[in-house]
Order: sequence, then structure tokens, then C-alpha cells
Amino acid sequence: MILKGLNLNWKSFLVLLLIFSASVAIRVPNIDRPLSKHHEFVTAVSLRVLQVWEEEGGGRFNYVPTMNYKGDANKYINNHASTSDGMMDSQGNYYYVSHPPLAYMIPHFVFKALHVKPTVFALQVFHLFINFFTAICIYLIVVSMKPNRARAGLEKTALLAFILYVFSSAVLWFQANTYMSDMLVHFFFVVGILVGQKCLKFPSSTKWRILFAINLLLMIYTSWLGLFFAFTCFVGGITIWREQKGIQLALYSSLTSILALSLVYFQYSSINGSEAFLEHLTQRLNVRGSGMGGRTGGVLATKLNEIGTIVFNYGANYIAFIVAVGLLFAYRFKESLAKARGISNLLAFALAPVLILHIALLNYSNHDFTVLYASCVLSIGLAFLLENFSDKIKYGVVTVVVMVSIGTYFYVNRPGPISLNGDRYDVSMNIGKVIKKEAKKDEVVYLISDAYDPMIVVYAERNVVHIEPQPKGILPRIETKGPYIVFFEKEGKITHKEHFVGPP
Repeated sequence: MILKGLNLNWKSFLVLLLIFSASVAIRVPNIDRPLSKHHEFVTAVSLRVLQVWEEEGGGRFNYVPTMNYKGDANKYINNHASTSDGMMDSQGNYYYVSHPPLAYMIPHFVFKALHVKPTVFALQVFHLFINFFTAICIYLIVVSMKPNRARAGLEKTALLAFILYVFSSAVLWFQANTYMSDMLVHFFFVVGILVGQKCLKFPSSTKWRILFAINLLLMIYTSWLGLFFAFTCFVGGITIWREQKGIQLALYSSLTSILALSLVYFQYSSINGSEAFLEHLTQRLNVRGSGMGGRTGGVLATKLNEIGTIVFNYGANYIAFIVAVGLLFAYRFKESLAKARGISNLLAFALAPVLILHIALLNYSNHDFTVLYASCVLSIGLAFLLENFSDKIKYGVVTVVVMVSIGTYFYVNRPGPISLNGDRYDVSMNIGKVIKKEAKKDEVVYLISDAYDPMIVVYAERNVVHIEPQPKGILPRIETKGPYIVFFEKEGKITHKEHFVGPP
């Protein structure tokens, strides 16, 4: 057995690995290509943190996500770190503290152990391993919900859930090309569902409760979805799961949450004091929450627009899943309703935290990568619904859903050098590489350009002061005392550069 007590043998593991390899083959055209497609800016942000830590050591910054490269020319420049100067230390380093730091720490230590430099390819390969471990957990969740018996081969429903999961368009993209706290937390979320169900199935087992607490700590220390999962387990533990020692589950959830939040608080308060951190956190919650957060327009129109965006994102990523679940549920309503009752614990663990996140963080939920969190319940739920039907219908539905998902993936993330709207994918990479080649280490870099994003910074491997284009022949006011270089960009290319030794 690979995992004792989880009913996964080597033959089954190899079959799952082969299927997963097919999903990797589908993604090959999008691997190690210029960062630019949708939400790949988050990969650039993560890479910048990893580059800085690789050069200077993460311990120097208390493993807080650092956004400024080494050298005086890179300090006091706020490139996508925060909306205020509160999260800057006394040496001019800005920090990205919208999420806890574990998503940066894990690849940092993995790369250090393997003597691998943080690159686009390295981070994508790392994320593919996370994707595989997540998919294995999807399989094991279904197996754990079946009658407890020895299994020499693959469990059919679990296999279908595994296939539906790894080939869903959201998973194909968001668990490969994009990497940040928002994505890594999904792995711990799926592990939490698996371990949480084990806690209910074996309420006297201390082992599963300890594993639950450790995983929850890691989940919260990665991103805020962990708090909503903990809240679900706390409420469920004191209500519906009381006969299964749910009170202990609630206790573990609350104590672990306090420990994780305390760790984040003390770590991030080390930047510029607790007041600055709490002020920043309040500001981000105000913007990303479900209030108006400084947004203009009517409340009703704003909220309807945000809800509409979430609905669109789910439709764009899971249209085949949604249609299949709806039709199958309606066709055999009574059997499907009974099936839903039979997997009620799964629905509580996997669905409630996602719904609470959308309700509490409505603006944040407009990011389409948040639909990744629903991939678990959709793939497993559809696989269980298909148990009521013949093999012909079962495999026919899975084939259609998988083909539509793959088609959606390639439609949104078109391979090749040109995007769907005609833009080149390598613009930011080319600008960044010119800056890296032409700028001297002691020069502060200014970029007069319409194009400005985290990808430029990560490819330049230095911080960049961005300035909007000025009228022809007019240079902006430069505050830098020492040497600096100004790059001029037009239509995606650096047209020329000028070196200066002081203010003009």
C-alpha cells in the first residue's frame, strides 16, 4: 500500500499517474512560455519573491514575501506590493501581505534542497506535482466514502471523479500556469476534506484529528480559504456532527485557527509594527470584501455586477459540469436527491467554505481563479450522480464533459505567440529582458510606457519605476539623486534609452 488506510495500491497509482500524464501532455504547449496569459501575473509576483529570497535568503526577511530586489537602486519602489507605504521596512523593502506566506516558503525550500533556481518552468513543474497530489486526494476522498473493504483494483466512481477533475478547464490552467497562495491553498483544502471525513468516520482516532489540525494550520497559513473551512468545521462540529465527536473537531478548528492567525500576525507585524499591518489588512478587506470598498455607483448595480461576474466565471469554466449535473439530477430526481443526502458530509466540507468565501469576499471572488475551489465538489458530485446510470451513459457523459473542458481550456489559453485578441504574448518578457541587459546595477530604472505589469519586473529581475507617457520631448520630474536610466516603450518595444547621473 502507498498510503496505509487509504486503499491505494501500486497498480491503481500507476493507472492514475498515466491518466494524469495525459493531462500534462495537453498542457505542454502552455508550459515555459512567456508569462502573459490570464492571471499569470500572480506567477510573476510569486517568482519575484522567490528570486529575492534565492539571492538574499528568506530568513533575512522573516520569510515575509519581499517585493524589492537586492541593491540600493531597487529600494523604495512599490511594484505591485501594496496600496500604501505601510508595508515597507526601514531599508526600503515593500512586502506583499494580502495572504500568509506558506505558498512562497514551500517552493523556496524545495528549490533550495534541489539546487534549482526559481524560474517560470521550475515553478510550473512544482505546481504540476501539487496538481497530481491534489488529484490523488480527490480519488481517495471517493474511496473513503465507499464501504470499507480491501480493493485490489481501481474504484470506478473514484476513477471517474479523478478523470473529471484533472481534465476540467479550471484545473488544467490554474494548477499549472498560475501559482500563488490562492492556488496552493486548494491543495490543502482538498486534503482537509479527505482528513475531515476520516475524522467523522473514525471519531475515536487521535491520528486523524492531529492530521486534520496540522493540515488546517497549513491551509490557514497559506490563504484565507482556510479560515472559512475552519468556520465550517466549527459550526458543523457543534451541530450536525456532535454524535461523531464533532465537538472535538470544533475545538481543533478553533485552536488551530488562533495559532495560525497569531503566527501570521507576529510575522507580518515585524515589517513596520502591528498598527501598520492591521491598517493594511483592514484596507484590503474593505476592497476585496462584500461592501462597496470605495467603488463608485449604486450598491445594487455594483453587487449585481459582481455576482454576474462570478456566475459568468463558473459558466466559462464549468459549463459542461453544470449542464450534466442539472440534467442528470432532473432526470432521476428521487435517486439523485438520495445520492445528495448520502454525500452530505462531503457537501458540507467541500461546498460550504466556498459559498461562505463568495458571500464574505464578493469582490475578491470576481477573480476567476476562485472557481478552482469548486472543482472538487463538482467532479466528485458528478461522479456520484453517474452511479445511477448505465456504463454507456456514464462514460458518454464523462467523455463529453472532458472534451468540452479541454476545448474551453484551449479556447481561453490559446497556444502560440498570438492571443485571442491579437496581442503578442512575449511583450512583457521582451521589455523586461532589455531592461535587465541594458541597465547598470547602480542605476534606478524608469520606464515610460503604457505597458506595465509584474511580468516586466520579474523578467528584468529588478524593480522598475513606471511613468505614464508624457508629451513628446518632455521628461518627467525625477527625484532620484544618483544615476538612473530611462527606458521609452512604444507599441510593446523599447524604442530608446537615456542614462543620467542626477536630476535633469
